[in-house]
Amino acid sequence: MGSPVKRTKVSKTHRASRPSHNHNDRLIAGVLCILLAGIVWIAFGQTLHHEFVNYDDGSYVYANPRI
Repeated sequence: MGSPVKRTKVSKTHRASRPSHNHNDRLIAGVLCILLAGIVWIAFGQTLHHEFVNYDDGSYVYANPRI
């Protein structure tokens, strides 16, 4: 079938030498989430003062036999 694959161990110093971008990635993700929430608030926040409109409730909800 073939020869077995030899595994080599990764030394602790090699693992530690890799740069850790975890903190920066989390910071960027947090800033992007806050920025996105702000954009959504600017775009749709004004609708909090609008009244509910039920133009089609009678025909699509109350008179619909499937619901």
